[in-house]
Amino acid sequence: MIDSFNKYAKQNNLDITVSLDLYTNENSTSLVTDYESMLDSLIQSDSYDLYFYDNIYSTKFGPHLLNIKEWISQEHLNLYSEGIASQSCVYNDKWVGLPINIDFAVIYSNPLYTNKYNVPAPKTWEELLESGKYIINEEAKIGNTDLIAYNGLFNSLESGTCSLYEFIYSYRNSVNDPYPQLPSQESIDALEMMKKLTQEINTESQFQNDDGYTGSKLMDGKFVFLKFWYLSMVTNYTISPIPGVREGISGSAIGGYNLGISIPSLYDDEEVCATVDCAFFKSIQLVARPTSKSNNYSNYSEKFRNYIYEFLYGDKSAYDVLKKINDISKFYYLSLDRSETPFGLIIIISFIILTLTMVFSLKFIYMNKYKPYFRFIPGDMWILSVFGCILIMCTCFTGLGEVTLLKCQLKLLTFSVGFTLSLIPVFCKLIANFPDENSISKWVDNHKYIFLSVFILCDFLLYSLSFNTPYTIEPKLVDDGQNYQKCKTTKSGKLMVYLILISKLIIILCILFFTFVEWNMELTRDDIRYLSVALYMDIISFGVLMFINFMDLNNYIVYYGVPDFIYLFFAVTNYIFLYGFRIIRALMGKESEDEIFLKNFRKNTSSNGNVYLMNSSTSNKFGSASCSNNSSSKDLSNQLSSKILNYHYRKNTNNTSDFSTASTTQLTSNSNYY
Repeated sequence: MIDSFNKYAKQNNLDITVSLDLYTNENSTSLVTDYESMLDSLIQSDSYDLYFYDNIYSTKFGPHLLNIKEWISQEHLNLYSEGIASQSCVYNDKWVGLPINIDFAVIYSNPLYTNKYNVPAPKTWEELLESGKYIINEEAKIGNTDLIAYNGLFNSLESGTCSLYEFIYSYRNSVNDPYPQLPSQESIDALEMMKKLTQEINTESQFQNDDGYTGSKLMDGKFVFLKFWYLSMVTNYTISPIPGVREGISGSAIGGYNLGISIPSLYDDEEVCATVDCAFFKSIQLVARPTSKSNNYSNYSEKFRNYIYEFLYGDKSAYDVLKKINDISKFYYLSLDRSETPFGLIIIISFIILTLTMVFSLKFIYMNKYKPYFRFIPGDMWILSVFGCILIMCTCFTGLGEVTLLKCQLKLLTFSVGFTLSLIPVFCKLIANFPDENSISKWVDNHKYIFLSVFILCDFLLYSLSFNTPYTIEPKLVDDGQNYQKCKTTKSGKLMVYLILISKLIIILCILFFTFVEWNMELTRDDIRYLSVALYMDIISFGVLMFINFMDLNNYIVYYGVPDFIYLFFAVTNYIFLYGFRIIRALMGKESEDEIFLKNFRKNTSSNGNVYLMNSSTSNKFGSASCSNNSSSKDLSNQLSSKILNYHYRKNTNNTSDFSTASTTQLTSNSNYY
């Protein structure tokens, strides 16, 4: 082939010369690791332009190979796409090779014994079992004890993986069915039949022998049935497809050194069929090995066969080992399927109950009887705050189901906006309620929605700092455990996350500052204390979320479930300590709306004189201390701290006349605050 191409290139002035370097049995496909390491080093060098490689490495080396769809016609590709080549030659919708030749497994039946006992080539595994047992027993009666019924090829090499994989494939229900799911009843039945063959017609040691042992049996003829690769030069045995669960079902893994499979339409050509048994070749039901299950197929293959051998040669159950095989490549996530874990369903039910509770509880702010308990902020602001809590809980949905880039992106955005809606209305009230009258407090009080909109706009602006996708999906592979996927931030994504987290912490610190300043204000005393508890709970929640994010967890339930419950906890604590406690107090209280308002009003006005006496006294004390050393920075610090302490001990604002006027107006208008 090389000489023919070079001759063609010379005749057509292509200025291309092809030379062939052949790597032989020193790196065999049976010893996959050696072959793989050799190919890995070669393909990453610039030594060669073309590679003939085993088809099991299409996934591993696909990123390093040219997409030949861009170089040959679609018509030519269509010749291959109908067959197994669409599985063995394609990586991420990219054709990374063309089939050159294939190896596939068959059953060799020894006519010396099958003809003697009038036994046909087996078409099902039950036939192979019964025929093998019968012939072995009959031959043993005449002293022929060296005969083996079936070799199995269930060994520790790559050929063992092929034998196991194709055996399970032969247990699908119909020819056109895909590979059986693991675990499924079909795959369990396949393993049970493997063990039955091992126990009834052969010893374990015979099944564990390598290809060399099978080759020697082909040479000496001391067998009834042998499973081995198709060898065209072997003509003294009956060759048939591998049996299946029922007649017409078969299966053979693709093998060989080269990426290989013949063109499907070739065996419909009359000229070809005149010299080749086309019916036989078309009856071979090929299956590609599971190379796409992992980027490291060698590791996957080794685990695949070792897990099955824990059942075949050990005491593990078929279901358990098949589940462990499935876990090698499966990624787990929380779902509504209770067969794996109930946590997904618990989260959904909790979300529904909590959301309905929060929504229906909003009716209290419009009931005249309970309005005094919700005077801290206007009714529309309470609605936004409660909606923010619900939005925080919506973040839980990003931890349910299969991980996607969209969910990664929405997780931080929904939490950030929910946090803003939950706390900024309260922050707005604290600024407006500052002890000393000032223009900022007045502006915030008169432009609540603009103030809130600024923070929401900041959330989106910070989120937009990452112009490209801020996340990638990273697999977390757990040995002998359950794999899962993680949202991993890119470099620009990390900047976005850190800025958003810093902005939220700044908001919390600012609110804590205002709670300290307004700690003793009579009209908002209880509000401030409950708000403080909510803020401390938020800080704890932030800490747990960051701790979970930085931990290297091997349990997908902990990785997904703990943050989801933290989101629920975050939202519920904000709801309870900002809004919910007022409902409890309202339901337990017996005073009317007017009685509560008059009580608060009298308490405030009666304490004004004492407040100002204390404040004046305190101010004088701090003032005299500061005047003696006002030239130093320490005095400036003392002045600032004394002023803050002055605010801290105040029980009302300086603008008492405004309060009295506003209070009287609210009282006479039957509390038209909302």
